[in-house]
Amino acid sequence: MRLPLARLPLSRAAFSLIEVTLALGIAAFCLITVFALLPIGLNSAQNASEQTVVAGIATAISADLHGVTTLSGTGQNTSQFQFLVPASNNVSAQPQVLFFASDGSPSRVDKGTVGIPTGNGQADVAKPNSRYRVTVGIYPDPILQIVARASKGYTPLYKVWILITWPALADPNTGGVNTPPTNFSGSFETSTALNYYTN
Repeated sequence: MRLPLARLPLSRAAFSLIEVTLALGIAAFCLITVFALLPIGLNSAQNASEQTVVAGIATAISADLHGVTTLSGTGQNTSQFQFLVPASNNVSAQPQVLFFASDGSPSRVDKGTVGIPTGNGQADVAKPNSRYRVTVGIYPDPILQIVARASKGYTPLYKVWILITWPALADPNTGGVNTPPTNFSGSFETSTALNYYTN
């Protein structure tokens, strides 16, 4: 007579403790890598935003300088930012400094008045809302002047240097305008040329 066979327990497939540990280790490594790259991505986005704003500031300043068409014997102020374009014989012209807020607008000195850049060795005062320091050098070019004088209709020729640094409050006016800022985390530099008619 045959005896009934005892039922054996069914085997179930499952992950071993070693496999679970390895999977958790790989997932943790990937997450740590992603979190480590997050600050780099945020810094890159911030830098791109800063570069966009300062490029707009530099373009506005350049357009303001190009808006002056005729110079008097003592020079001429630009209409928007009041930068002084020196007389063509003033080869010792000094840089001029102006501060801008984080949205790209000039920092306000008093109620509703735009900061006036100065070319006398002292910079405009940095206000608490100042984000960018703009240093502009407008220099008559003596070598190009000789060429211009030889041509018909004398027009003074200028070299313009624009340096934008941030944060502005890190180096508001160290050593006057003749000393370029040295304490900053970001910078943007460009140059252009100008020619004006004299009256």
